[in-house]
Order: sequence, then structure tokens, then C-alpha cells
Amino acid sequence: MGVVLQSLADRGLWGNSGGVYLMILSVFVLGFLAWHHREDKPYPGFQLIGKERGEWSYEKARERWNNNAFELLRDGFEKVLSPFGPLVMLPPSLCDEVRNDKRLTFTGFIDRNWLEGGLWLTTTRQQWLTRYSGLSVLQDGLKWEIIQEALRKNLNQELVHLTERVCNETSLILSEELPSSAEWQQVRFFPVANQLAARLSTKILLGDRLCRDKEWIQVGISFTGVVLRAGRALRAWPVLLRPLVHRFVPTMNYLRGQIKRAREIMEPELAVLRQGRALGEKGVESLSWIDDVRRGREFDIVAGQLFLTFAAIHTTSSVVTAMLYDLLAYPEYFTLLRQEIVRVLTEDGGWSKNSLYKLKLMDSCMKESQRLHILGPRNAPPS
Repeated sequence: MGVVLQSLADRGLWGNSGGVYLMILSVFVLGFLAWHHREDKPYPGFQLIGKERGEWSYEKARERWNNNAFELLRDGFEKVLSPFGPLVMLPPSLCDEVRNDKRLTFTGFIDRNWLEGGLWLTTTRQQWLTRYSGLSVLQDGLKWEIIQEALRKNLNQELVHLTERVCNETSLILSEELPSSAEWQQVRFFPVANQLAARLSTKILLGDRLCRDKEWIQVGISFTGVVLRAGRALRAWPVLLRPLVHRFVPTMNYLRGQIKRAREIMEPELAVLRQGRALGEKGVESLSWIDDVRRGREFDIVAGQLFLTFAAIHTTSSVVTAMLYDLLAYPEYFTLLRQEIVRVLTEDGGWSKNSLYKLKLMDSCMKESQRLHILGPRNAPPS
């Protein structure tokens, strides 16, 4: 840099504007160094996949992951460059060994890659996407201890009543989505599974009125996809430009509109529940449970419910869809599963607290289906 400045001075170009040139050059150099420092560094001792020789940043490697993750992972459980930086892919045989490691939690992953890390010159190496309105809804959702406490204290106690209610609601949903007919009909089951997951989770979390509110159900089903698309669209922009461009990214604006509409739908229901609680009524919805356990702690209940929706609907519907297709491939299990259900309900005289625990074959079939259909990387990126 000293040689450059001396050359400018010798040519008479430094003058009064020299300080401006120096400031611009310094800001550029500092900005480049800060950006380079915040990039995740590869873990030593692992083969690097995704980044090619001569590439000084991870941008092209991230693009390869977004467009061809399956092919990259098929090369082996090695380290890959994803949109989140270097990741170490472990084989399933190590699941039991690492599952209780606090450094490897789902919320920790979301926190690291979505939550705000502060100023862009800090060394937290977070993506900070939730500093922007719309994606900021995930911040309150990740106050996981409040949600966990609410579900742990109340869900098990209400399990018997909830099981019967969910069973009745399932019959209603199936009669609407798969009406009886004397003729064969073609059905795409995944949309039906989405309806099942969205309406049943809403019945448990928000109550009867909202679980049959078609607009709320549509918001719930589409919310996960909108969040992931918005995150992907924002990641396409350099970090320094995100504070400006996030207001103009179409998917970000659509996400903000979805959240606004969710509040308009949910807040009147929340007011009704709180009014009932003031009159001594005991709520059986998670809105009431969260109110019970937060004890003055700041918590956006609407954001928390949207986060539960984000986490629950599509994973549940994917599991149900995969299991149904497995049963179609092995139809002999229909009879065996039906016999087990009839036997358990006969023994317990209907649904009881222990009925679900007695469905051993059902549990085994679900686990085997999940083993065969891992909810993992596809050609579409995770964000």
C-alpha cells in the first residue's frame, strides 16, 4: 500500500483528495478482510467436497449444493460445502453416540444459521437472517425452553382427551378429502397428508375453531415453504447489501404479508381464550399452556405458534405419506395393523393413556418407514 501511495504522490495525484482515496481504499480492504474472516473455515483432516481449485470463496460451492446436493452427498459421508458453510456428514451408525451432544441440537443449528449475530464485523459467523422483518418471526420461536416447558407439562396430561379428539377430527378430514365412491379415483396423497398434519396439529395447539379455518390452514401449510424460499432468496445477496435489499425481495414481502395475516387470524382467538381464562375456564390449547409457563417472560405467542407450524406440518405429512406408500408396497401389514388397533382398543375400552404405547407393531412400522425414507437432502436446498 505504501508503494501505491508514494506513486500517487510522485505523480501529483495525492493532493487534498489523498485522504479520501486512502479512506476508500482502507474501507475496501477492511471490508474484504472482515468478509473473508466471517466465512466458515473447513475442518482439518476431512476431505473437502464441493469447492474446486482456484475458487477463493464458497459462493460457487454453495450454488453447487443448492443445485446438486444429492450428487455431492452420494460421493460419501464426507465434509461438504453447503449454503451454511462446511458440514460434516456422519453415518447413521453414529446417531446414538452424538444425539445428546448439546453442540449438535436442531435449535442450535437454526440459531447459528438464522439468528442475528450482531454487527457484521463480529466473529460469530452467523448468517443473521432473522435481523430482517419477516424472518425475525423465528427468533421468538427459538425461545424453545418456553415451548418445551408448555408442551411437557400439559401435553402428556391431556393425551387421553387429545387422542380421542384427534381421532374424531381425522375421521372428519378423511371424509372430506377422500369421500366414499363406488368408482376408482386417483388421489395425490401428499396434499391430503398436509391437510391432516395441519388441521390435527392446529386442533391440538390452537383449538377447534382455527383447525377448521381454511385460511389459517392454508397459511400454516404454505408457511414453511415461504420461510425457506425467503431465506434462500436473501442468502443470494451479499451480507453488506441485505439491510437494503430485504425490503424489495418479493418472497420476503410475501412472507411479511403471511405473518401479518396470521396475526389478524390468531389474535382474536387469543383474546377469546384469555377472556375465558379470566372467567376461570381451563384451556386445553397450547396458547393457554404458553401463557401459564412464561411467567412474565417476553414471548411472542403468535411467532411461537408459527414456529411450531414451521417445525411440525411438513415433517409429519412426509412421514405419513412415506408410511402409506410402504403399506401399499406391503399390503399384508394392513390386516396386522388393524388387528393390533382393534385388540388394544378392546382391552382398554377405547382410548386410554397407555393405548398408544401398546401399539408396538405400529411404532415399529413407522420407525422402519422413517429409516427407509430419510428426510434428508434433495435436489432442492434446505433454504
